[in-house]
Amino acid sequence: MNREKHRGRFPGVSWAAAGLTLVAFALRMAYLLHSRPFMDEFTTALAAQMILQKGLPILPSGLFYEHGLLFNYLDAPFVGMANRQTLFTLARLPSLLLGVATVPLLYRIGRRWFSAPVGLLAAALLALSPEGMVWGGRARMYALATLLVLLMTFWAFEGSARNRPRLRWLALLTLLLALLTQFGALLFVPPLVAAVAGYQLSIANYQLPIINCQLSKSKIETWLAQVAALVAVIALGMLVKRLGQPLGMAQLGEAGSNNPLLELWKTLAYQVGVALDGESAVRFLARQFGVPHHLWLTVVAGVGAFAQSSKLKVQSSKFGAYVFLWLVFGLTIVEMVTVLEPFRRNPRYVVMALPLFYLLAAEGFRRITRYAPRITHPVTRRLLLGVFSLGLLFLQGRGLWLDVSIAYRTPEPPYDRAFQFVAQQWQPDDAVLTMNTSAAALYLPRVDYFAMQREAEQFLLNFPADPVDRWLGLPWVGTTAEFNRILNRHPRVWFVVDDRRLTDFGFYGGDWIALLNTQMEPVWAEEGARVYRSRPH
Repeated sequence: MNREKHRGRFPGVSWAAAGLTLVAFALRMAYLLHSRPFMDEFTTALAAQMILQKGLPILPSGLFYEHGLLFNYLDAPFVGMANRQTLFTLARLPSLLLGVATVPLLYRIGRRWFSAPVGLLAAALLALSPEGMVWGGRARMYALATLLVLLMTFWAFEGSARNRPRLRWLALLTLLLALLTQFGALLFVPPLVAAVAGYQLSIANYQLPIINCQLSKSKIETWLAQVAALVAVIALGMLVKRLGQPLGMAQLGEAGSNNPLLELWKTLAYQVGVALDGESAVRFLARQFGVPHHLWLTVVAGVGAFAQSSKLKVQSSKFGAYVFLWLVFGLTIVEMVTVLEPFRRNPRYVVMALPLFYLLAAEGFRRITRYAPRITHPVTRRLLLGVFSLGLLFLQGRGLWLDVSIAYRTPEPPYDRAFQFVAQQWQPDDAVLTMNTSAAALYLPRVDYFAMQREAEQFLLNFPADPVDRWLGLPWVGTTAEFNRILNRHPRVWFVVDDRRLTDFGFYGGDWIALLNTQMEPVWAEEGARVYRSRPH
């Protein structure tokens, strides 16, 4: 079906897609203006400031902050235009613009691969997605990574299905950009390779008339060149990740880090660990696909995979795109529950794959409704389809409303306000302890100590010889004895923390809290963030 025919059958769909784009913008802008900064957003803003000062995201500790590298460069001009009051309003704008742009892109891909209604439904799911709202309203790299993964998948399929090597080169370039944005995009490489290889084999098997399957020497050379480029892209992405000095690794060039291949392998092994833990896998899947706004979509996508439409040929490009999507999305989820360390099984890493999931759910819904005429009597067909559609719409709408409202109301500790309060009371001889040193550096003239009693190794450099925090290179205060010495050493000491990290996450023990309550007094508290000041005398 050509585009003109699509427009003739669905004349208002493009306008509806434009309306969904505006809805996506409104939701993300509301979250951007309403929510307090997420913990990691302070590090993004700090890295952007270092880019403006040095040209590279080299933090005050000397660490090359590669996490979100491409996004940090995009964010730097916005951070440069901001003051302390407008810092996160402006720093979040790139995520908002990228997240909104993904909605019409998803519509166009869905229209091209399946139909205009499928593209519109997928775009609606993304526009109203709680995850899309949250990460499209935060100064982090996930909105950009989501856009790049969608483009990478699109170009990989189009380049394979239509035998256009230039599109496959674009997919490789997009993979490199995705790895420089979020190294977790590496998860998509094995599924994409499997999907491309499987599609090429299916073409050779069915001998589609629209594609010339004759292998020539030039085509073989092109494929070999692209395989070599894929290896080079992965190696470059791993090298940049290694420059960021993952946990437990020495800085490149230091003793014990002289073998490049070994260092690249360690970088990958740090992320990967075969862990066939059924309980943690079920918890992860439940957190991602058992939430109300994804539960029924998961059911529809799964049932739709078995509902073969009578008018859909197995060897059609539409069927090829559908199978390609399932391979990329399904194998990525399988990887996450088998070869990722359990602590990395976080729903935020699935955000990059959500547009693919929404396409599968939208096409699954179409396949179910198209399959219905084969299993129902004509008299009751419309009634059953109407009841099914309205019921699913009700369940999905209820789940979306519930989860969007929860995401919108979930507060982050307002560290920005806490440190602004300290800045207003600041005296030259003051000392500051906190575990959120990135936030402190954005608002205070000086930060003195990184204070965290337990599980601090993941946030430290040079551990255990001369441990300092990864962001500012501050001395680590990890015992109550050191904490007490600092209180006695300085005329006035500030300690800034939030309730969850103080009591719920196990970062501080009872002895620390007892010393805090006897030697310091709370002077400011708001939405879970707390400021303590040492008692006089």
